[in-house]
Amino acid sequence: REDKEILNFYKGLGEFRRGSKAFCSGDFIPYIADDSLIAYMRKNQNCSAFIAVNRGEEPRAVTLPDEFINEKNVFGKSPENGSVILAPYEYVIIT
Repeated sequence: REDKEILNFYKGLGEFRRGSKAFCSGDFIPYIADDSLIAYMRKNQNCSAFIAVNRGEEPRAVTLPDEFINEKNVFGKSPENGSVILAPYEYVIIT
């Protein structure tokens, strides 16, 4: 008895990863790393992605790198005014 919602979520992440050249062949560029927040970029010559994950129990604000301010979110909350506030255990992927 599989949880269809969780299964579909992970299928979507897998499809996104396989379809993104930034994840297949891009460089890993750390942006923020502390006790409860990690954010990084994946980049190659043609595309890039920004990923932020709040693994803490308090909301965290993440200021986006300049190149991602006007980009769209693929998963997670939409950024506003150049930043995104992540609730506890929330994430965002922006391409």
